[in-house]
Amino acid sequence: MGTTGILLTHFDNEDKPALMDAIRTIASESLPYPLGEALVILDETEDIEVIAALLEVMLLNLDDVGEEVMNGEYQRAADHVKRHLILVMSLAQRSTYMQFLLHDYFENAYNRPAIRQISFKNKAFLFMNLARYMEGVALTKSNVATCQQLLKMIPREVVLDAASAFSGTTIMDVYYALPLEDRLP
Repeated sequence: MGTTGILLTHFDNEDKPALMDAIRTIASESLPYPLGEALVILDETEDIEVIAALLEVMLLNLDDVGEEVMNGEYQRAADHVKRHLILVMSLAQRSTYMQFLLHDYFENAYNRPAIRQISFKNKAFLFMNLARYMEGVALTKSNVATCQQLLKMIPREVVLDAASAFSGTTIMDVYYALPLEDRLP
């Protein structure tokens, strides 16, 4: 069974049982994930069960579609679909996706609340990726302020545990420039 057009056909026919079966078939038979169709459905539906199934299978196939998501689909997606994509990339817990989300966080203030709420729960993972990210960006006033905003969310213990690995890096310079009262205990 091919997947081209099948999800949209079931969705357009309002045949939820067939749509859910098709989504399960993609997962169980390791079929190519129809990202374009999934994004159209995610944009148009409010059905939590359909959204959850599409996102779960997308997460399973993220190695195959992640580059496509980061290289254009994310930018073209509606805001509510971006939140779904942020969730999937966050659940993957891969530095590639965290670097992408950090870049969006720094460049797009509108997406900051969603990214902060969804992606920044693992503070050690955030710190490690923020350190990597800061090594590749210009030290502008805006970038330093945004970085310090994030550093204020990270407990001192997490920073100190990684301090020796990141000694001499930009992130430590930015961290030590924070007033003591702004650092989490």
